[in-house]
Amino acid sequence: METDDVTEAAGHPDDGARRSVAGSGAVTGTPDGPDIRALIALTRDRDPRVRDEATFTLGFQTEADSPAIRDALWERTTDACAEVREEGIRGLARRRDPRAVPLLAHLLADPGGARTLTFTAAQIMGAPELMPALLEYDPDDVGVTAAVNACDPVRKARLDAVARELLSALDEIRPDLDASVYMERFEPGIFLGLGASVGVSCYSVEELLERAGGDPAYAAGLVASDHPRDRA
Repeated sequence: METDDVTEAAGHPDDGARRSVAGSGAVTGTPDGPDIRALIALTRDRDPRVRDEATFTLGFQTEADSPAIRDALWERTTDACAEVREEGIRGLARRRDPRAVPLLAHLLADPGGARTLTFTAAQIMGAPELMPALLEYDPDDVGVTAAVNACDPVRKARLDAVARELLSALDEIRPDLDASVYMERFEPGIFLGLGASVGVSCYSVEELLERAGGDPAYAAGLVASDHPRDRA
């Protein structure tokens, strides 16, 4: 759906039409573009189902951030509809907004509000204040262990240290890969990126270490084997 279609349909008198637009995920403009402004308007729609779809799209499907976006998500954290409130909280957390921490802790304290995306939001925030609520969940539940690992200061520090060891080991055996570690703005976890010499390539550090049995030197070897030297 084009930007003009989004902005036009956002003002449609039919609730179903506006809900369809709100949940389409068809927002590709700049943070202050007309499609984002239309989506923000839909987060304030009279129909709670429209608000729910729009807040989810704005919060979790859109990789855009601005004061206006955060203000819209913050407004929804006090919405009369519980589902909309949850989406507002998760959307703020995805942007690492510290205001989301106590709200997310409260959401996690209620088993009814803890969904997979709630654990993803907790993992993105990586806040120690979320630990008491997270430890009440079964670690085998989807997303729980990853959230705990991100929020536990000891585990987080350990992962940071191992990521540095991995980077050092890879730089030693393959400096030509021009490796670096980084965090995505809207996604959880630590990533290992490689330079332009091998094209755009990245790895989840946690997944890579899992493949390597936790050994950073072996993990470095796995990456090196994935990108053999040019023999030409």
